[in-house]
Amino acid sequence: MPKTATVQKKALTALATWLTQRFAATLTASDAPISVSDDWPEPSVPLVNRRVTVLLAGPPDDETFAPELVGKVSNATQTTPAVYRWRTACRRQNIQIDSWATTEPDIHDVSARLEAELRRGTLLTLNDPTADPVSNTLVLDLSAQGVSSIAQFSFEGPEFELTSNQVQQQEYRSTILGTVDVTLTVDAPSVAIAMLRLREYAMPKPDHGTRVVATVTATTESITEEQY
Repeated sequence: MPKTATVQKKALTALATWLTQRFAATLTASDAPISVSDDWPEPSVPLVNRRVTVLLAGPPDDETFAPELVGKVSNATQTTPAVYRWRTACRRQNIQIDSWATTEPDIHDVSARLEAELRRGTLLTLNDPTADPVSNTLVLDLSAQGVSSIAQFSFEGPEFELTSNQVQQQEYRSTILGTVDVTLTVDAPSVAIAMLRLREYAMPKPDHGTRVVATVTATTESITEEQY
């Protein structure tokens, strides 16, 4: 069975991918490269290039609620019911982004470039032509990680750690703390819950209009509209 990962880890993968792509697009041939990874540099190995690491920091904080129907994953067959996707909780995860370089000018350069990419708007991150190019939060699509959701990141400013020991070892570091908010979903062929949720959506308004009428059995389903 293929290995999977928690939704917050997948969000971190999406962030690392985004930063890698943006550094590749903005660095020139004369700039030293910046690599992005999800682990710290090996302490026993001298730092030789500019680097950014993205890490989970501490346990997640979940806000659970009654399952909400998101949509249908697969249709019913003669032997199996339809599978639906349910939103079950919102998760907030603290994260830590560290920049690493061998000189003080380089650590400031990496930190400035990183901070700029963490303020990109959904015009760039989601290719939304109506959105702004900059934002105080970074929103990334998680579909490439197999998650039908988005991740919303918020960050503080960089904190620089410049000590005499770091100067001697030529290893400079800055840290950005932040959070990521993601939605937890579960795929389940629960016909009873599906019927309940679809009926909630079908409840009429107080006056008049159109309502959705859903009929779901173990192997079939139909959704129609009727006037009232």
